[in-house]
Amino acid sequence: GQDHPQLYRLRAAGGVAGGVTAGNGPPLKILLLTEWFEPEPTFKGLAFIGLTSVLLYFMIARYARRITQSEETFRNLWEAAPDAVIVVDKEGIIQYANAQTESLSGYGKEELLGRNVDMLVPESARSIHAKGLREYGMQPAPRAMGSLKSSKLKLLHKSGKEIPVDISLSPFSAEPETFVIAAVRDVTERQQMEQ
Repeated sequence: GQDHPQLYRLRAAGGVAGGVTAGNGPPLKILLLTEWFEPEPTFKGLAFIGLTSVLLYFMIARYARRITQSEETFRNLWEAAPDAVIVVDKEGIIQYANAQTESLSGYGKEELLGRNVDMLVPESARSIHAKGLREYGMQPAPRAMGSLKSSKLKLLHKSGKEIPVDISLSPFSAEPETFVIAAVRDVTERQQMEQ
């Protein structure tokens, strides 16, 4: 990511455009039409445009820093979660995975991000999982996957080992996208105590 927002400027038909970027997000764009102020740009008009651009830049840069700080705080909260947290899009592509997901699955973040969540589902359950993902997309609501008492859910570890888990799902909307947040808990010890 970038430490400081960057201002860029470009010529636009009849005006000056600029934008600010913060982190890896898309630039916020500003367009000031000089023709709205004066048909022929003068020093006074251009000075006004310049001052306005600088003021807007600092206002947007400050706002962008706050957004970046909020995103960082949110990310730190997820990293501190006791359970594995996986965020997938409507297609099941992993958009985020915390450190506990790495520990539980045996995969590094770079191996998880951009891949289908099916990589963590045992082969025998993939068709059922795909159907469940489609159905969840039609009626997203916070809920547990499967029955918690008779949970037969398994996470497929990188080594090929199947780990018994409980999974809670929750939808998260970031217009125009909707994501699914999955909290995954290893229940190996609980199942051993129950036997």
